[in-house]
Amino acid sequence: MQIPHNETWLPPDTSFIEFRDCEVVTDWALDFFTSADLPIVATIRLIQDGLGEFWRNNNITQPNDFDVLPWALNSGEPLYIQTLNWTNQQCQTQFCQKLPWEGNADLAGRGMVVNYYIQCALVTIYMGFHMAARFGWTPPHRTIGHRFLSAIQESTRPFLDAALLFSIAIHSSASLTFIRGRVDANKPTPTTAAVCSAFVALFSVFAPLTLHSCAEEHLRRKHGRRRMWMYLCMLMFIVVGLYFSDPQSPWLREWPDWNAAETYRSNNETGLYGLLWRDEDHQLTWESFCVMERGANRANWAIVVALATLITFFTLYWILMANVFKLGFLHSERRPMLAKVRRHRWTILTLLAFKAMWICLGIFFWFRDELNEHAGQMNKDRQWTFGQILAVTTWTPVVMEFYIIWWSGAEKGLTGLMTDRYVVVKTGSTYGQEENKEPTAPVDEEEGRKASSASLPS
Repeated sequence: MQIPHNETWLPPDTSFIEFRDCEVVTDWALDFFTSADLPIVATIRLIQDGLGEFWRNNNITQPNDFDVLPWALNSGEPLYIQTLNWTNQQCQTQFCQKLPWEGNADLAGRGMVVNYYIQCALVTIYMGFHMAARFGWTPPHRTIGHRFLSAIQESTRPFLDAALLFSIAIHSSASLTFIRGRVDANKPTPTTAAVCSAFVALFSVFAPLTLHSCAEEHLRRKHGRRRMWMYLCMLMFIVVGLYFSDPQSPWLREWPDWNAAETYRSNNETGLYGLLWRDEDHQLTWESFCVMERGANRANWAIVVALATLITFFTLYWILMANVFKLGFLHSERRPMLAKVRRHRWTILTLLAFKAMWICLGIFFWFRDELNEHAGQMNKDRQWTFGQILAVTTWTPVVMEFYIIWWSGAEKGLTGLMTDRYVVVKTGSTYGQEENKEPTAPVDEEEGRKASSASLPS
């Protein structure tokens, strides 16, 4: 690229420009994007760094600042394009760490990371005990194992309800994130926020799915819980629809090629002028220079796979497990394989949801680490905020209820949840009973005698 000039200290084209100090170059690039005017001092230092080698090789005396400044203000565009290009190729990490990217602390902050870890660890513990009991493990009465199993079983309901409410809150927050970007055209949803919101929303469904699959048949209030699941599914499809239709999602967004000089002259929204006039908080600038298209597409495919897994799960549950396998002709003794699948259907669904939960958590940490590698001091993902601390306490009532039931016993611990007008009495129902057996209501002794006498032949 030719350099217009009438000065003897200027080279004929930009190929003679050789930068040596990334600190000088990135300081200028940062000022260029974050200030309204051309940074005078940083520009003079930039010219001295880029043309210093040319001056030394051609025995040219270094011009003073008053000679450099008029040319920089009027004809310095080729130098600036070369500087930004060199910044992207040679000093990208230093430049990205200086840009004021704030991250997404509401979903990826340290407090939320701890929250996800606690939830997945508790789900793993609860699932292990439920599965052991389902396969016949019955510890002796009045032993530590028996009290521990009882505490797990009787505190599963509040844990499942809390996990469902937590997932609903995550989906509601993700929906608002996308809606704000649609309402205000000058502040579109950043790509990292879109990916993080959609993926965390889908990830949050797997924990309650695991609990529901391994313990649902022994829990009550099933109709209310089904309504919560229907509401959560509705929110999930809203979030997915908003994500795939968002112009800033990796699915649709245009990625600028900063290695091409034409990109810096383009008036497109993804080009240089679009970032200067549209990106007031510099979040899009950071994404444009610091987020690789390949990494964003990988995260996008992770969302697609997580969504496909959820659709597969709900299809297996609502179509096959909950309906098809209840047909009479499928209960025939001539179909032993179907009998095995029907008997262990909850095990299959539980393991599918459990594996998906941990895999999604690992993918989330990979995506978060990739972003934090290029983020600077303004990144709030490395901070604890008040909202994150409140989020961690989501599981405190679950732990407290487990402890109370374990310490006091199931009957006494559950009785403490009610007023003094009621007392919890243990029934004979165990995990060893048939899965689809309907509970029978207690019959009054007098009514039982009347029914028995009425059934006798005359």
